[in-house]
Amino acid sequence: MKEALSVASNFFDLPTEEKMKYMSNDVHEPVRYCTSMKDGMDKTQYWRVFLKHYSHPLEDWIQSWPNNPSTYR
Repeated sequence: MKEALSVASNFFDLPTEEKMKYMSNDVHEPVRYCTSMKDGMDKTQYWRVFLKHYSHPLEDWIQSWPNNPSTYR
């Protein structure tokens, strides 16, 4: 699990141009990088940046995952 989190963190350390290849507001995209801001009840704003991708069954989706960083897939 630690290695998976480390590799995922490496994706977010990539230059913006590389991450933007996966940017989409379409929730139906099989691989999607996006940011969002949500307001909390205490007037606190929560900003998140995420990469979402389909993964089950793995053999159907892994080829659509980012290939940078090279260890991601």
